[in-house]
Amino acid sequence: MKSDHLSLSEIAGPWKDPSFVSGLVERCRDVWSKPIGSFTNEDLAMCLRQTIAVSHLLPIAKQRVEKGIDDDTEMYDGELAAAIAQAEYHAKCESEHLRICDLARHLEIKMPNHSTEPSPRSGTSAAEHPPRQP
Repeated sequence: MKSDHLSLSEIAGPWKDPSFVSGLVERCRDVWSKPIGSFTNEDLAMCLRQTIAVSHLLPIAKQRVEKGIDDDTEMYDGELAAAIAQAEYHAKCESEHLRICDLARHLEIKMPNHSTEPSPRSGTSAAEHPPRQP
């Protein structure tokens, strides 16, 4: 792959510390300066799930799954394949959302100004199910 020698810092810019610390943040920071060609399957899966440099990492991840490359780093069998499926689904949803927004602009329809991100509950949108009151 053309970009195997690049690191996430070269692709996405320098690391910016978030306002909190977690194991996930530490793992992302640890791979930020590694060449993406040296990522483990777990590194790739983690970054794809976090939507980091998907256009660069997805081809590498797909190639590894297609070739059956198993480096024993995945937390469970098929983790990288699941992360690929999730990234592809996310990309399709984003593409469809942009298509609908373009259509709405063309038709001069005002789009609602609320989140359409899936809710943690049952995969429905957050707008359909506002947070429950105690």
